[in-house]
Amino acid sequence: NNPEPQAGVREVTITVYDGIHWSVPVTLSIDVQLVNDQLPLVSVVNQSVVFKEQGAAVLVAMGISVMDLDSGMFLLSSTSVTILQPQDGSKESVFLDPTFSNSNVTET
Repeated sequence: NNPEPQAGVREVTITVYDGIHWSVPVTLSIDVQLVNDQLPLVSVVNQSVVFKEQGAAVLVAMGISVMDLDSGMFLLSSTSVTILQPQDGSKESVFLDPTFSNSNVTET
């Protein structure tokens, strides 16, 4: 993953040499525009957890980081967390830490 370039116009000057003479320089303008082309990344600080039947809720991950390597221009539009193969149906759930504060993240 390469860092995103800065948007804007670049000027490139081209000259050629045939071994005797140089050409007249030609200048091109290249307008670099950002494109949403990077895959979002998820990083989880994982730990070994044990949940005991009839016990209290357990913390599954100490931290989850979600980011998009594109510039700040392209915000993530959604994040989804899914419990695969729940054994107790609606009794199993995912919660966002209520102390977490970020205007771009909501719990649904």
